[in-house]
Amino acid sequence: MHNSFLGDLIGKGSNRHVYECALRNDLVIKYETKTGLFHNVIEHEVWKMTLVNDLPLKKYLAPVHSISDCGRWLIMHKTTPVNHEEYPDELPRFFWEMGHDNFGMFDNRFVCHDYALNAGHLYGLSDKLTPARWGMKDKGPYNV
Repeated sequence: MHNSFLGDLIGKGSNRHVYECALRNDLVIKYETKTGLFHNVIEHEVWKMTLVNDLPLKKYLAPVHSISDCGRWLIMHKTTPVNHEEYPDELPRFFWEMGHDNFGMFDNRFVCHDYALNAGHLYGLSDKLTPARWGMKDKGPYNV
């Protein structure tokens, strides 16, 4: 992706960097720094499946705008931060990482903007609610 599309670096995880989109301030650009993990592809596929099949889970996801042919670049709608005190007590059990940084607000909804690591392999694209254990990043749905 050409540097003219990239704005400021606004986030950094273990496998991806997130940039503001220089062309549209309502989008972010995620760059996968390691090959073979396919986190961008996973997010794109999850979003596409919930959208095409009109699954209730989609209301909890930040929408994906587009993805590059190779999957290394993903463009997602930008979320805004939420005070930790306002986080819900329950979320769909689909969500694996319960880190505060993975969630925000989009279109007046509380959504996840980092859902590449998820429990879809256990529960499918279910929106069944389960108690949220905030701060339990990388622990999975059982938080053990």
